Amino acid sequence: MTNIKKVLIMGGTGDIGRAIAKKFPPNITQILGSKDVDLSSNESIEKFFINNKNNYEKFIFASGVNNPSPINTSSSEDFNYTMQVNCSSVHYIFTRNYKCFKNLRSFVAIGSLYSSIARLNRSSYTSSKHALSGLVKSLAIELAPNCNVNMISPGFIKTDMTDNIGDDFRASLIAKIPSGDLGTGQDIANCAAFLSSDMADYITGETIHVNGGMYMS
Repeated sequence: MTNIKKVLIMGGTGDIGRAIAKKFPPNITQILGSKDVDLSSNESIEKFFINNKNNYEKFIFASGVNNPSPINTSSSEDFNYTMQVNCSSVHYIFTRNYKCFKNLRSFVAIGSLYSSIARLNRSSYTSSKHALSGLVKSLAIELAPNCNVNMISPGFIKTDMTDNIGDDFRASLIAKIPSGDLGTGQDIANCAAFLSSDMADYITGETIHVNGGMYMS
């Protein structure tokens, strides 16, 4: 029984996912990346979960893809792929009633600032994150009172990707953030740890914006 995992982090190999994973004891935490489960494939999801012997109490979904393109060059294939990975995969997981989730007490989805607003050339990504926001609210109702369901919507976070943006663009972003800097993976991890804890027992169906005030500004 010592190998039974109680915390599942999907997308745990990215910058934000790695920061979240550090908040939980390694001996009870399972961290998955795209090499472990292909979220674009329901068959891959099924293969991972159908005979899964773990007993997850906390589930954090930190996976996501973003392929920017103007709407007049965006393809249906790209839209469907983005929607599948960012949202439909979560819907599929919860429709299957996998035994490893029978004692689930907390589900936290990592959304985006663009779960609530929109941005140029991000129609697929924005649509998928808005859909995920709606799914979180629906799951909060349907899984209550046994499981709390919430979303974290990060703003611009210091990651390998944002490390490569130009200085002028970085400065223009920071100028829009009242807190005066980009966030860190630790900022998101702190919120995920809180929402997964007993301290958040009476919080469900909520979206917590962690963006230094950029959303309100």
